[in-house]
Amino acid sequence: PRRLGFIRLAMRHGTPIVPLYCFGENQLYATWKWLRGARLALAHAARVGIPFFTDRFGLPTVAFPRPTKLTHVYGRPVPVGAPNPDPTAEQVERVADAYVAEVRGSRRIAHH
Repeated sequence: PRRLGFIRLAMRHGTPIVPLYCFGENQLYATWKWLRGARLALAHAARVGIPFFTDRFGLPTVAFPRPTKLTHVYGRPVPVGAPNPDPTAEQVERVADAYVAEVRGSRRIAHH
């Protein structure tokens, strides 16, 4: 099933959704490969991602990311309409389809 909670939340508040993807962020930190199985089992059981990682000095902190070029690709804001506290499944699907179309057509790039 598609996870569309972020779309429902945007529709509830009438806030447009800006598609954004960051290339390179997976290289900012290293994960502990020997804990991968346990991390995935815990994430599956809790239904949430559990990060275990180290920075450039091998410390489990976000204070010192590894030097990495980041490229952000973003699209135009996808309108969701006026605030709607209880959108129908069809309304959510319509916004989701517009979001996916914008993600596939995103061309704006920012380098950091």
